[in-house]
Amino acid sequence: MQNGATVITVPMQNTNATTVVLFFGAGSRYETPDIAGSSHLFEHLLFKGTQKRKTPKEIAEIVESKGGILNAYTDKESTGYWCKMPSEFYLDGLDVLVDMAKDPLIKKKDLELEKNVVFEEIKAFMDSAGSRASNKADQHIWPNQPMGVDVAGSIETVKATSKEDLIKYLNKQYTSSNAVLVVSGNLEHEEVVRASEKAFKGFREGDPMKFSPSSYYNDKPLTVLDKMETNQSHLTIAFKNFSLVDELRHASLVLSVLLGGGMTSRLFEQVREKRGLAYSVNSTSHGYSDCGVFYIDAGIAPENTEETFKVIIEEIKKVKNDLSKEEMESSKELIKGRMMMRYEEVTVKEKPWYKKLGEFWNNFTESANNFWKSIQGKAGNLWKWLTGKDDKKEFSKKEIASIMYKQFIEDGLSDEGARMAIAEFMRETDLQQKYVLGSHDDGGVTAVGAGSWQGGRDDNFLSSGGFDSIEDFTNSGEKGIKHNASFMIQEMKSGNHKELLELLKKQNLSQEEKVRVRDLMKNQYFVYDKSIPLSRSETKFNELNQLLEPKVTNDQQQLKSQLTGQTGNIADAFSQTTTGGVNIVHLNLGAGETLNLASTIPLENST
Repeated sequence: MQNGATVITVPMQNTNATTVVLFFGAGSRYETPDIAGSSHLFEHLLFKGTQKRKTPKEIAEIVESKGGILNAYTDKESTGYWCKMPSEFYLDGLDVLVDMAKDPLIKKKDLELEKNVVFEEIKAFMDSAGSRASNKADQHIWPNQPMGVDVAGSIETVKATSKEDLIKYLNKQYTSSNAVLVVSGNLEHEEVVRASEKAFKGFREGDPMKFSPSSYYNDKPLTVLDKMETNQSHLTIAFKNFSLVDELRHASLVLSVLLGGGMTSRLFEQVREKRGLAYSVNSTSHGYSDCGVFYIDAGIAPENTEETFKVIIEEIKKVKNDLSKEEMESSKELIKGRMMMRYEEVTVKEKPWYKKLGEFWNNFTESANNFWKSIQGKAGNLWKWLTGKDDKKEFSKKEIASIMYKQFIEDGLSDEGARMAIAEFMRETDLQQKYVLGSHDDGGVTAVGAGSWQGGRDDNFLSSGGFDSIEDFTNSGEKGIKHNASFMIQEMKSGNHKELLELLKKQNLSQEEKVRVRDLMKNQYFVYDKSIPLSRSETKFNELNQLLEPKVTNDQQQLKSQLTGQTGNIADAFSQTTTGGVNIVHLNLGAGETLNLASTIPLENST
């Protein structure tokens, strides 16, 4: 809208319910240590009354009198206010949510009362072994920075927060350009826009503050022990993870399902079913704007702590060398199935996708408009990655080069080797989609794909990629582009191209080795006319470097090549996220004795 607020609609005509969610880029990451928990406290206060609706009851009646539900959440990077109502009344819900954020009363009396409510919430949190465990893990993964501070803050910091602090926070973070309104359900887009323009009229404007980047400081595993009087211990193992915009987050998601995502997962089978060590055991992958965390959690009897820890570590090690394609596919199907069922819902109770909106907020956008562009299609990207299907029909030369580059890296080529291989495709086809995802006549023979001058003249190119026909390949999108690269590697491995393949895997090729690569490409792999000079390949190599991003470091390349989701490689994702990084083992010992795990169980960097 003109004032910078973004309105998003998700029409769902086969429902009689509509959900309205109002997001702000406001959460615990935006806070200073002295007012930790103020975002959460402020969220509570917005329900206490507005200039238009003076009491909490007047606010709630708008929604509940029609059978609706009204609530809110505060997270590290976003705060959201939502209601779910019968579709014929959703505009009332939209109006009340915007009103709460636009003209809150913020009375000192209400503030003191709500502080007491938050105190009890914090105490309940501290009485939960699982909550304490995750909180301790975050504190040690992100020490001395807002990412490691609990969203609710502490009793001390909440007590110290003043009305003036909250008004300052309101004016800075609750601005129109920092707001996204999402409406999902049985609705008309134009009607939502008209209602939004009316509700947001006069809403405060300004540039919101941004949070500081997170940092991983630890360089070795840490063990954190926390004694509390309970009948059960809680074990949390936490690893640094990928952000919401890192493509490797998909591999991490599949890994979390495979290890502890349900009753068929490895940890559930080994820890609960076979040994009876825990009632619940699970693993989860969490991503934020510029960082992430991978948790493994188990609730156990104090005397079973050591054995459970050993079993979990052993399963992590096994993933490296014992992972089947069937297990991978089963994990992907679970994710796809739950995604499909979640998209049938208009509720926001579990915050599946709207939470991501806020979490992307600060570091990747300059305005709410750019913010929406960055989030749009993320769910589709995950679906594409899981299924191999891609509805996009047109790819630019840069996109084709980037897709091929990533595939070559995943197949083990070095940065320079991947670029030299793509340069040969460019020399032959200029990376035109009609060749890369198509067929052509090659001396009276139909050849398929950009690298088809060797094996592409027969059905091997199609069958090895799982394509039923040329038409199937032509419409395969990213999957087909990747296959061009993978097929080249397959041919080199199966043919007499060992020297060429080894050179393409090598880092920092000398000038002589580069010439040798081009010569082998010309005379051994592509086998093209002798009159064409090698300089043509060099020219395309230089042109390619203008298309692709700067090359990755050796460490990044190694990590990217291992975190591919391919059978036998995704296992290394877990070990690679821990090497030289942050490994938090949190043990809530309950009423059990203190354990010195450092002496009983060696903590290696790889585990």
